Amino acid sequence: MSNDTDVDSPTLTVAQFATNSGATATNANGSNTITTALGGTVVMNTDGSFTYTAPVRNHADAISDVDTFVYRATDGSLNSEWTTVSIDIADSAPIANNDADSVGIGGSTTGNVITGAGGATADNLNVDTPHSITNVTIAGALSNTLGAGNIRTILTNNGTLVIDQDDGSYTYTSALSNRQVVAGTNGNTQAVWTAAGISTYGFDGASPQTGANLNTATLTATAAGIVRYRNIGGIDDDGLGVENSSGTTTSSRIQSGEHLVMDLGAGFGTTSASVTLTDLGTGEVATWRTYDASGNFVATGTISGNGTNIQTSTITTGATFRYIQFTSSGATYRIDGLSAAQDLSSVSPDVFTYTLADSDGDSTTATLTVTTDTNVNAIADNATVYEAALATGTQSALTSETATGNLLANDTGVSGTTEITNVNGVIPVGGVITISDATGTLVVYTQASGGFVKGDYV
Repeated sequence: MSNDTDVDSPTLTVAQFATNSGATATNANGSNTITTALGGTVVMNTDGSFTYTAPVRNHADAISDVDTFVYRATDGSLNSEWTTVSIDIADSAPIANNDADSVGIGGSTTGNVITGAGGATADNLNVDTPHSITNVTIAGALSNTLGAGNIRTILTNNGTLVIDQDDGSYTYTSALSNRQVVAGTNGNTQAVWTAAGISTYGFDGASPQTGANLNTATLTATAAGIVRYRNIGGIDDDGLGVENSSGTTTSSRIQSGEHLVMDLGAGFGTTSASVTLTDLGTGEVATWRTYDASGNFVATGTISGNGTNIQTSTITTGATFRYIQFTSSGATYRIDGLSAAQDLSSVSPDVFTYTLADSDGDSTTATLTVTTDTNVNAIADNATVYEAALATGTQSALTSETATGNLLANDTGVSGTTEITNVNGVIPVGGVITISDATGTLVVYTQASGGFVKGDYV
């Protein structure tokens, strides 16, 4: 009313307001409400100040987004004609906030990029509901597919993201694993190495090197076919070697002019590997060379026979490597075991970019960054239950007397081997921990069972 005047009185107030001049008038008192033609609501005070709540509008259509209502001023004696107030309903866009999560090697983590569940950051949503994810991308994805139910699955070297684009919920499962082939098992065939994530390639009379570096183009199926496994005469003679033809009691080993290359796998990097050699005689020397993911030379060293015929030594380098090459200048030996832990400094986080859109097409982008972490960090969980929902409560029809969640969802470094060993000193029985006292009962699932996953509680 700051621009309204009256020649007879300096004091004006609002007497009535309405949707339009032909609608039923409503007294202005600071609490009465009217609904506008576009669906907005207005609460009018007598001093002319008002609160307008905008409706949800589809700004992409051809319908005007200018809303109106009318009011009458009074000087206490007479009312004015109806005066129109016009309000332009501006479009607004949601604001997607960057999210961060972590996962242990071989583990999985869950969350929601829209609501912030699971330790992520909630997005700021506008009134143009509903909101949904319209796309998710990551550079260098091995595959990115949108399937039934608007579920998108993205495969990377580090893991797999499965995200529901309708509600923003996701599960990320780590594809990383440490490498281990246990020596002395009397059966570490080439297939066992492959199952452990280690590919093996043999070279008999040829070299896999170009200069000081590894020529990764030579790591072919033909080269893999030259690798042989020997299992004759006890575990001190077993292991992988190199031979163009099927092995005998004296062949299928690494000897002068032969090379055995081990590929620890895409995305894998380490600075240390423990290897077990067999049939390496006293005074004989095995030579190893390591290379990074591009085949660039990293380091070289030797392993000397100690007279036991079974020798376990550690290969240590200052930089991460992916490939190990074993060769010989006079020695004869085999490889029977290897153990290497993923060096996480060589693992770049997976950074997914997602697009959040509202109902009329306004959109914004943000990222979900998933980091691999071997340090498990338990973060406190909070939940609330309401007595009013109890059978004897004031709102017994509600279900808010029960709280559910997952203890591991907001923890960092959770892997497939992470365990919940006890809760308040109570250990699991059959994968379930149950604690009861005078205030209620807590049930925690320490392993998947009956539709529950590890960490769920009710």
